[in-house]
Amino acid sequence: MTVHNFKTSLAKGQVGEAAFLKLWPTPLERLDGRKHDFKLIGTNSTLELKTDSYDATKTENFFMELYSDIDRGKVGGPWQALKNGTTYWCYFFPTNGLVYEFETAKLAEWLDFNWKDYDVCNIRNRTWITVGIKVPRKTLEHLYKVHAFSLENIQHKASNT
Repeated sequence: MTVHNFKTSLAKGQVGEAAFLKLWPTPLERLDGRKHDFKLIGTNSTLELKTDSYDATKTENFFMELYSDIDRGKVGGPWQALKNGTTYWCYFFPTNGLVYEFETAKLAEWLDFNWKDYDVCNIRNRTWITVGIKVPRKTLEHLYKVHAFSLENIQHKASNT
């Protein structure tokens, strides 16, 4: 089994967050990422961003993390965002310039009722195992709004951080 390189993923996520911060149509304040990644300026709403380095045309799925660390029982993905009171959970494919915006509570509720319908995937990291499911994007269409950004803007914004 291949070991997932968390540091590489974290670096890609940070580049994605920097580009997202500049591209998102609503002004955002970047937070420390412990509970939320961003706050929508002028509101009490918060946002968590999942950046996926995959090409969205090569997979029809979202990877929804059930547990960030199964052995320690640490919930992940939308459930962690819900536990932290995050208003919006966004899935970003920077390669394609696509952001899928979910209301965290509605996504977590849908996943609570349906996660068992999907195959569980274990991702081994150096000292922990992340567990998640692959959910077809089409299945969740009723829950998200899609935002499309110019790839040139993403590359330009990311390189100016």
